Amino acid sequence: MRLPSRVLPTALGLLTCLFALRVAAQLLQAVSPTEWLPPFAAWQGSALPYPVLLSTQVLILTVMVWVMFRGWHGNRVLLDSWMKPVRVLAAIYFGTMAFRLLAGLTILAHVPWFAAALPATFHLVLATFLFLVPSVREVEKPAGAPDPAQTAQVTAYPGVLLATFALHAMLLTLGLGSEAAATIAVTAAAVAVTLFERQLPYRKTWHPPLRDVINDVAFMAVVQVVLPRLLGFAVVVAVAGGVSTSRLEPHGLWPHHWNLAAQALLMLLTADFLRYWLHRAAHNIPLLWRFHAVHHAPRQLYWLNVGRFHPLEKAVQFGFDSAPFILVGVSTHVLALYFVFYAVNGFFQHSNCNVRLGPLNYLVSGPELHRWHHSKKIAESNNNYGNNLIVWDWLFGTRFLPSDRQVGVLGLLDADYPADFLRQMRSPFASQRNPTT
Repeated sequence: MRLPSRVLPTALGLLTCLFALRVAAQLLQAVSPTEWLPPFAAWQGSALPYPVLLSTQVLILTVMVWVMFRGWHGNRVLLDSWMKPVRVLAAIYFGTMAFRLLAGLTILAHVPWFAAALPATFHLVLATFLFLVPSVREVEKPAGAPDPAQTAQVTAYPGVLLATFALHAMLLTLGLGSEAAATIAVTAAAVAVTLFERQLPYRKTWHPPLRDVINDVAFMAVVQVVLPRLLGFAVVVAVAGGVSTSRLEPHGLWPHHWNLAAQALLMLLTADFLRYWLHRAAHNIPLLWRFHAVHHAPRQLYWLNVGRFHPLEKAVQFGFDSAPFILVGVSTHVLALYFVFYAVNGFFQHSNCNVRLGPLNYLVSGPELHRWHHSKKIAESNNNYGNNLIVWDWLFGTRFLPSDRQVGVLGLLDADYPADFLRQMRSPFASQRNPTT
């Protein structure tokens, strides 16, 4: 069977998107049910435990994406000897699911397996996809088909972000706690971003030397892992000592009745509003800048130096983007969702990945925007203060993304500013040092 050059990849892409929507809808109903979608039970058409089903769905979706890209580039998927058996299998599969759907809607509606209309419908999607798979090798590469690198530039950020949220949700369904699930998912995202940095670098000269990696590992361990836990423990102790959240909650300071996704979005907007003004102050108040200069010291960006902050500045940041939400009783599930986005966006924000966010550059503070914030030219770096989002910069006139050039040299004007962990801990207290000159 020979299909027109653009029909096959378009059909494969449409079927892949439909199945992805099915997986996402059931996952949403499992983690944070919403009224505008059919209930979770309506999506569950088999006796498989949902974690097992979800793992199978993710595997199937991965294969579909792989086949879809093979279709775009006219590459072989199956050996010749497999083509006819696969088509026969697909036809049997389609016929069985069509009978299941029709019988479930009529004479066998009382039988649970037949009555599962949604699963049967999406099995028809899979059967159609399977039927088209043998055609992949028979089409030529479509004229103007996207280059794999260009495709990766556009899909890397949203793809890794969505995959991380999906992994986090899957781990929750397996019984892991919110913190453990978020930590594992974020670690997987860090691995993915590292691979993108190697395969799709923004600048090859930005690959860090070993000494920078060692220093940034120290910053990540001390400032981003240990310190927040100590600060969180201090807040818990303070609450136990009399700063009771029960005094805050009756006043309706937090909408606990909203679903998790809506609460996480509210936290993201609110925390970023607070961090925007703190960050802007850190660039305009000399005392704060002494500590914030530590973050601007690197002369190249890669994901690991997203954690390069002085501990005292990190403690102040915690008072803006974490402590208030802990005090009003925001649930650990909401905090975990916030952390997942915060971490993955931060990895990309500082990454040496040549990605293109397109319209998302008006919503999130991604790498294309944040590189300018690290420019050595103060007129360029005093912009794009958003921690996760760029919406507050857009509203307050500090969004900066020129289209006629790329960012130049990064870092501080002080060429002798120390680069190692211990000396940067002491640097803000050195009265003779002014990192702005």
